[in-house]
Order: sequence, then structure tokens, then C-alpha cells
Amino acid sequence: MAETDKTTTTSFFGGTPEERAIRRRREWIATIAILAVIVFIAVLSSSNDDKESKPAAVQYRSRTITAVDVSPWPFTVTGGILRCRGINVVTFETDGVEYALNGPAQAVYPQPGRLWAEDPQLGYGLKKSMGPTIAMGLALC
Repeated sequence: MAETDKTTTTSFFGGTPEERAIRRRREWIATIAILAVIVFIAVLSSSNDDKESKPAAVQYRSRTITAVDVSPWPFTVTGGILRCRGINVVTFETDGVEYALNGPAQAVYPQPGRLWAEDPQLGYGLKKSMGPTIAMGLALC
């Protein structure tokens, strides 16, 4: 009978005892890594739930503006609150009413109509440019 080397002996499950030990360590490391990823995702999703449960007013940036802040001043009122509501939704609030200043805001808010000043240089009832005001609002987003 030939002698067998104990280090090269294989079992029913395959591999030497050292190879099986290495495989078990790798399996444990993979299991721990997967659990760490699951915990990380759970923590992130719970922190997003906290953000969504805050009042809407806290999530939006705003600032008070007047004719000193924007040129040309496109409104018939002396001032109001400029807001960014969500993704590129720019609004202007005065006297408790919020108006749309750009396309994305028009889906939710009324157009400024009576607040939008006419441009005397252009004549024919054409309105002053909202461009600088909208740009200022987008900067808040």
C-alpha cells in the first residue's frame, strides 16, 4: 500500500482541509459584506423618510426681493417672496398669493397676470422681462 500525504487528502466535499478553511473564511467575509450593505441601505432609507416627513415650507429656499434686488423690476408691487419649490419651480408670493414665474411652476400656480408690469419702452402692452428674476429664483434651487 502506498502512503498518502495528509496535506493533499481530499474529502467528500472537495479540497484539502486548508482549502475548505479558506473557502469558509471567504464565505463569512462575503456574508458580513452583504449584511453591511443591507444595514447601510436601511439607514439611508430611514434618513430619507425623515426628510420627507418634514413640512413642505422647510424644504424650499426663499428670499424677500424688491426693486433694489432685480433690474428691471418686472412687477407692479413693491416686493415679495421669491421661492424655488422643487426642481426648477420658481414662484413669487405677494399678499398671500403665490404666482408662477416659469414654465414648470405654471402647472401648479397661477400666472402673475396683474402683477406683471408693462414695459413702456416696448409699448403695445408688452411686459418687462422676467429673466433676471427667474435666474435669481433658479439660483435658490
